[in-house]
Amino acid sequence: ISLRNFKMADEDGQPSWLSKSSAAPAVATPVGATLDSTAAASTVNPNPPYKGVVKGIFLFMTLGLMVFMAAVGALGVGGSSSVNDTGVVFVGLYMIIFAAIVFIYEISQVIPSKSLDMLMKKNFGFLYGYVGKGLFLLFTGILCFGLSSPRQLALACGVLVAAWGPFIILSYTFKPEYFDIKEKYTPE
Repeated sequence: ISLRNFKMADEDGQPSWLSKSSAAPAVATPVGATLDSTAAASTVNPNPPYKGVVKGIFLFMTLGLMVFMAAVGALGVGGSSSVNDTGVVFVGLYMIIFAAIVFIYEISQVIPSKSLDMLMKKNFGFLYGYVGKGLFLLFTGILCFGLSSPRQLALACGVLVAAWGPFIILSYTFKPEYFDIKEKYTPE
């Protein structure tokens, strides 16, 4: 492998991966091997089979889990009976708010609205990456364990939501062709 034509940065000092040049990135091939253009093109499938079905499953699972989490949070807030349950009320309110944020984000991806999309990008840009979204779901799932009022529902909700986050991350890591890359917010 020759590194003679390899550039780390452009003339402005920007990394080569950050520049918007039209040149295609170099493909490394093992010594003695040739790169067949048809073989290279067939390894990356922009539309794998059942991509729409997989995206729909991820969407409806996330929406369903967020409705479940908001309902459990509402039951926790409604089940508080004294001043000593102030912590339970706050955990329940946070669960409702975080579930609403993810729910609105998912709906904004299905029914595009430029103003809602910009609002979500500015304030919750981490949801536009699958790792950020998965980690946020893991965090909110762990938050569910702090709810003591409907204990069995809180445990079930916590386990499901906390497991769904890493599942999204692992799915994106091993099968990225099933996920669309979303444009993140860039200030002007």
